[in-house]
Amino acid sequence: MSHSEENLVISCNGKEYAAILTHPQPTASLTAEVAFILTHGAGGDMNYKQLVEMAGILAENGISCLRFTCKGLNLVHRSRVYETVLNRLKEMGTFKGCFLAGRSMGARAAATVAGTLAADDDYVLGVVCISYPLHPPNKLADLRSLELGHLEQFGLQSRHTQTNHVHGLAIVNAVTRNVLLLKESG
Repeated sequence: MSHSEENLVISCNGKEYAAILTHPQPTASLTAEVAFILTHGAGGDMNYKQLVEMAGILAENGISCLRFTCKGLNLVHRSRVYETVLNRLKEMGTFKGCFLAGRSMGARAAATVAGTLAADDDYVLGVVCISYPLHPPNKLADLRSLELGHLEQFGLQSRHTQTNHVHGLAIVNAVTRNVLLLKESG
C-alpha cells in the first residue's frame, strides 16, 4: 500500500513549525480513523530516518502520522508546541483519536502533554516513547520519570540506538496491529 504526504505549517506563539501529515492511500475497506503525532529528539528534525520510516509503516497499515519539527532544548516550549499540534489535529475533524509519540526529548514532550490532559479527554489513545531519556548522560540519580508518572493513557517505551532501530520499527508494527484490532472491534 502506498501513501501520500501533505506539508503543513503549525503556528504557535508567533512562530511557524514545519509538519508533514502522511496519509495511507484510502481503499474501499480502509480509511484512516486513528493518527499518530510524532516528533524528534533534541538534535533531530521530522526528517530523521527513523521517524520517516515509522510514518511509512503506519501509513501502510492504514494509520495517518503527523510528524513535526520543533528545535530547542526547552521542554516547556516543546510541550506547548506539541499541544498546539495536537489541537490542530483535533480541529481537522478527520480522526477519532490519536497516539502521542516521540523519540528521546520528543518522547518527554509527548508524555508531558499526555499528563496534562483532562481525565475525560478520550481523543488521546496512548503514548509511545522511543528512546525515552530516563536521566541525563552519566547522571543515573537524576531521573526524568515525573512525566511518565502522570500518564492516564497507555504508555509504551522502547530503548534502542540508531544502529539498532529495527527494534523500534518492530514496536511500531506491534502498536499498529493493536490499533487495527481496536478499529475492528470499535
